[in-house]
Amino acid sequence: MEVKNSRAYGRANFLEVSKMALYYNKESGVIQRPLQVKKVKALVEGMPWLKSLEVQEGFDSERLLVLLGKLKDVLNRLNVPTDKQFDLRFRKIRRTKKTGMYLPALQLLIVDPRETQSLWHELAHWLEDTGSVQMEWNGSVSEDIRERYPKGRWEKEMRAVALQKMIKLI
Repeated sequence: MEVKNSRAYGRANFLEVSKMALYYNKESGVIQRPLQVKKVKALVEGMPWLKSLEVQEGFDSERLLVLLGKLKDVLNRLNVPTDKQFDLRFRKIRRTKKTGMYLPALQLLIVDPRETQSLWHELAHWLEDTGSVQMEWNGSVSEDIRERYPKGRWEKEMRAVALQKMIKLI
C-alpha cells in the first residue's frame, strides 16, 4: 500500500498521511520514519482497537507512550470488543477551530497534539458510534451545547460529554 502525501504547501489533508509524520499501519505494515516507530510499535501492536497511528513531528515520545498506555487501559476497562477498530492521528488542526475531530465514516480520531485531553471526547464519540458502550441520556442539554450545535446534534454531544466524564473516572 502506498502512503499518499500532500505536496501542496507541505500539508496533508485529513485523509492523507503527512510526509513528516511518524506513521504505522498494522494491517498493511506500512511504516514511515521507522526509527521513531520502533518506540511505539510494541504498544500499538498490543492495542487490537488501533488500526494505524500517525504522530506529527515534534510530539514528545514519552508523552505519547503515556497517552497510548492510558488509552489501552481505558479500552480494556470498558471491555470494548476487539473487533471494533479506529485510526488515530495526532495532528495540529487549530486552523479548523477544533481541538479534536471524529470522522465516523472513516472510524478516524484526529487529536491536536497541543490539546491531548480532547482524545477522550473523540473516543467517546467513537464508543457511542460503534455501539461499544451504551450510554443513557436524561434529555437535559447544557447551555454550552445549545449554543455551539444545531438541535439535531444535542443528544449526540450530550452522550459524548457523559461518556467523556465516565472515561475520566476510570
